[in-house]
Amino acid sequence: MTGFADVVRRANVIRPDRLSAGEIRRIAGNVRSSSRDGAVVLVCRDKTRVCPVQEGSFFIAVPGVGFELEERIGPGSEAERHFVSRQQSPSPS
Repeated sequence: MTGFADVVRRANVIRPDRLSAGEIRRIAGNVRSSSRDGAVVLVCRDKTRVCPVQEGSFFIAVPGVGFELEERIGPGSEAERHFVSRQQSPSPS
């Protein structure tokens, strides 16, 4: 089944301090199933509420793989490792 979303943003909801690793992996799977191949997904957290996005990770939905890390904002999302099957560096800009 092909997903329906071209862009997905999850902010301040996927938090390792409040969710188990299994719950985060399940959320990542649900996000992937609702994303079209090639969709852009941003997982971010606003720690100070001053800046809309202080740290986060941009992913691309890849057929048969899940997500690939595209770029990080600051140190990246705390949930990043649950969205990619292996650690990888962002693509050079």
